Amino acid sequence: MGPAVVIDVTTKTAGDADYLVTSDDLGTWEQAHGRIPDGAIVLIRTGWGSRWPDRTRYLGTAKTGPGATTELHFPGIDSAAARWLVDQRRVDAVGID
Repeated sequence: MGPAVVIDVTTKTAGDADYLVTSDDLGTWEQAHGRIPDGAIVLIRTGWGSRWPDRTRYLGTAKTGPGATTELHFPGIDSAAARWLVDQRRVDAVGID
């Protein structure tokens, strides 16, 4: 339990299945809403959850097994942004739909 923030990137993911949330996205959110508090739970709304349970629409492929990993396409978090959340904001958890 703790404070939570929701960062909405649905407009950016709508046309880009491989969109990665960036440090700029986090900074833009903070400019509009204030600093993400230490210990926060950061929830990232990509809109991708609306594609479930259609596996192909959600994952970007109908393939399964080891060969499928190169075919996966869905939004995520850029590694620099993830590090920033941990190092600069000391968040406790990150969730992405």
